[in-house]
Amino acid sequence: MKHLLVLGIVLLTWNLGTTQEFNVKVNVQTPKLKLADPAIFQTFERSVSNLFNQTKWTEDEFESQERIEANIQITIVDELSPESFVADIWITSLRPVFGSNYQTQMLNYIDKGIRFTYRPQQPLENSKSNFVDNLSSILSFYAYIMIAMDYDSFSSLGGDPYYRVAQNVLSDVPQSVSDNDKSWQAVGGGNRNRYWLLENMMNPRSRDYRESWYAYHREALDNMHKDSDGAKTNLISAIETMQQLERSNPNSMIVQMFTDSKRGEIIEIFKEATKSDQNEVFKLMSYIDPARASDYGIFK
Repeated sequence: MKHLLVLGIVLLTWNLGTTQEFNVKVNVQTPKLKLADPAIFQTFERSVSNLFNQTKWTEDEFESQERIEANIQITIVDELSPESFVADIWITSLRPVFGSNYQTQMLNYIDKGIRFTYRPQQPLENSKSNFVDNLSSILSFYAYIMIAMDYDSFSSLGGDPYYRVAQNVLSDVPQSVSDNDKSWQAVGGGNRNRYWLLENMMNPRSRDYRESWYAYHREALDNMHKDSDGAKTNLISAIETMQQLERSNPNSMIVQMFTDSKRGEIIEIFKEATKSDQNEVFKLMSYIDPARASDYGIFK
């Protein structure tokens, strides 16, 4: 009976270990500390990691190989007190490509100038239902953004439920907090912040973007192993839709996020393409990614 009980606990623990959505690696950089005890940030790093990797974010079960791989680098850029800080958070997430060992980058985004308070042993919590603190809300927000983008890539508009949860997180942030963190607001925080990221994704005008996001991954990348030429054709079609969105909505935040994540990948894929396809990619990407147009010069 004792052995069966132990086996049951082991199996339960293993089963729980296969249900989590994330495998996030967290790195906290503290280049200019003067006030805070550096040991705080060891605990802080673990707290952020535990929030992502030990929280059940959805009702779906994920096998270990299905988890969303992500990296979060938090750089402390200023100390306001021994327990209050300003940080830049750089978030990248990955998705496996079917039929290969390759992982495609989904999100590559830096949220700058975040003010937060952290005390040793302070828990960070999923804020989908109620506001806990600003940092918990920010991390919860990006967790649901990463999940939504992942689901969108496997099923057309499949991320809708998780964008709505991210909307709940944003809506629950008190006015007193958002007044000090303008990235939660439409006005005062620029046009490239948390508010506008979510607004862009949920806006009906962005439906084509999200459907092209699905086509880029499921109809192009996931088919690359069995039909390279057809996959490249689908990839170009998805990029053409991105160009149309950029033309109708210049300097779109989500189009810029697309190029930030996919620029290097697109270049690598089309190194081994026909000259006609290379010319088309050069024309499309130079239009939607003009600041880095020279990067596509390899196709000229």
